[in-house]
Amino acid sequence: MIMIINTIFLIQIAVTILFSILAAFYDIKSSIVPNKLNFSLLFFGIVSNLILSVITNNIKYILASFISMLITYVITYMMWKLNIWGGGDVKLFTAIVGSEIGRFFRVGAPLALQDILTNVTFLAICAFVNRLGLEASSGYGVSQRIVGFVMLIPSAIIQSMSSFVAQNVGAGDEKRAKQAMKCGMLIGGIIGVPVALMAFFGGDMLSMVFTKDAAVIGRSAEFLRGFAIEAVVTSILFSFLGYFNDHSRSTFVMVQGLIQSLVIRLLVSYLMSIRENATLTGIGIAAPSATILGIIMCSAYYIYVNKKIKV
Repeated sequence: MIMIINTIFLIQIAVTILFSILAAFYDIKSSIVPNKLNFSLLFFGIVSNLILSVITNNIKYILASFISMLITYVITYMMWKLNIWGGGDVKLFTAIVGSEIGRFFRVGAPLALQDILTNVTFLAICAFVNRLGLEASSGYGVSQRIVGFVMLIPSAIIQSMSSFVAQNVGAGDEKRAKQAMKCGMLIGGIIGVPVALMAFFGGDMLSMVFTKDAAVIGRSAEFLRGFAIEAVVTSILFSFLGYFNDHSRSTFVMVQGLIQSLVIRLLVSYLMSIRENATLTGIGIAAPSATILGIIMCSAYYIYVNKKIKV
């Protein structure tokens, strides 16, 4: 089944490139893109995505194709009305999107939405921290610089694992793809342990790199004590997410990410910030708490997915 789907994807890419070259040729030669060319590509895109939906029993392929075509048509039509380009370009880009980019829309849109809403939750957390006073706010700002370095390892893992897993998924080697995911978890966890210990016990020394204010250093160290375990658990979560993304399961990735951000990270941060004598340690705990929930959801979904993907 995976081989058939990948073959259809490759055909979509090849046909889209061929039609785009032909359109460019006609446009250069006569400044007109023939309607036969546009509508042929449009028809091909709808049919190919319909076939994908039928053989996978998943309506998302054809649905994403229609949604992406509608959005593209509206945007390009407005640009035509503004005399930015011709009417043939409107039909051509709509057809291109319907044949190939609809698949990327289906995979990429959930990730983009998740990223936007996750950043909104971080803005909300900043607001919660600001209620604790100037020192807490400054300490939180310093701690976030250190967090950026702490998260370099998980970020590197998800990028490398996604590339490696994608290659094996494309080759139909599911066993090796799973081994790569587990290897990412192990390596990230091993490297994350000393990083977590450094953040937990040496947060004040790390904070001194960015400020000399003792009060701000103390508040930064407070946050890092709660956040420290994130250096270990995030590598596990990110390895799961890389595996799911490479299987075009980005909708689940979005759902679990939103549950993490909105239900756990945001809620825990708020509850910790309104406590009497609230500290940044409590707010720092929100991140690993959300990540641990994500790992639990990913583990359950991994079991579910493996019932469909046989090795």
